[in-house]
Amino acid sequence: AVLITWLIRASKLGLVGGALWATHSAGVWSLQPGVPNPAASRLRRDILPEAAAAVDSVPSAGQLVDQAAGQWNDGVSAACSWLARAPSSLTDACRGLLVSQRSE
Repeated sequence: AVLITWLIRASKLGLVGGALWATHSAGVWSLQPGVPNPAASRLRRDILPEAAAAVDSVPSAGQLVDQAAGQWNDGVSAACSWLARAPSSLTDACRGLLVSQRSE
């Protein structure tokens, strides 16, 4: 039972490693700016020539990095704004509770 489990895990690792090697060899993971992705070029030319517009609309790695950085910065700004407003919001909430208890 242990040997079979080990063989199954080893074969899964081999499949993942093989897929990673094949995609790397095809140039899918190339992040060189200004150099067209050979896998996208092959896809456009050989496999789906009518889908060239869809392939062209896929953002570049640089655009994805810029977008992710922008989203991160927006999140940090929102968190800092919330933290900056927290003391006055808490004070206002406490004052509201005190006023409501005094009026009872």
